[in-house]
Amino acid sequence: MSFHQKYFFGLMVFFMGVDPLCNIALAIETAPVVKVESRSPLSVSLLERGVKHNISISKKINDEIEGVYTDLHLQDLNGDGVHEVVATLENHGGVNQCSKAYVVNLSDYSLDNLVFDSGPLCNYKIYHKYLISSYREGAIWREDVYKIEGRTAQVVFADSCIGCGEVVRRKYDLRGNYFQYLARDSRDFEKRSPILAIVSSMRAEVFSSPVVLSRKYLTRGDKVIVIQVDDSRSDISWVKFRYEGEIITDGWVKCDDIDYCNSL
Repeated sequence: MSFHQKYFFGLMVFFMGVDPLCNIALAIETAPVVKVESRSPLSVSLLERGVKHNISISKKINDEIEGVYTDLHLQDLNGDGVHEVVATLENHGGVNQCSKAYVVNLSDYSLDNLVFDSGPLCNYKIYHKYLISSYREGAIWREDVYKIEGRTAQVVFADSCIGCGEVVRRKYDLRGNYFQYLARDSRDFEKRSPILAIVSSMRAEVFSSPVVLSRKYLTRGDKVIVIQVDDSRSDISWVKFRYEGEIITDGWVKCDDIDYCNSL
């Protein structure tokens, strides 16, 4: 056998061995494909590694969708490659176009509700790894920012009064606890940074509540996060704050003791 024959024979053997490995890798990397087979009654299937599975749908989910939600579509809400089922209501000229979302449970091939605890899912949009729900409640706009992990929608920020000049923000941790403070107003939720104030008095007394003095003090130059402003009293305005120094301090200071009140 000549050199060229040996060379091409070796290449054939190499590619014959590689091709099955590539097919295996592609099968592993390809995300399961969700398909809506029927809208009434709702029927959903999942194609996973070449095998088709019929998705079990409870009567409760069928009843809440059928005849109520006119728009039914598939969308990958969390970026994992597996599409969720999204049912959207007609808004009939209103500002809130709200939806329900359902996730396919790959462990038992059922359809589960994706629950949004902070508020309704309306006028939603996807930004990077975040799902943002924006809706008007009464006269104010609210925006809830979620991260979706599996079947759980974990709220990260809950912002109210978008467009009011200052936003009331709740920042949540993984356990569902939140810290509420005032943030700068912006259409972009990532630009809603905490409103900071600097102590302008030489020594600012800290109160556990308005007019109830504690034994704590802030000094000129200390930076505090503004949580709330209380100007309901005619004699003096108060600011609820958090000071994140070596020790976290929460309390109230007189408005005159910080520079923030100069802009009010």
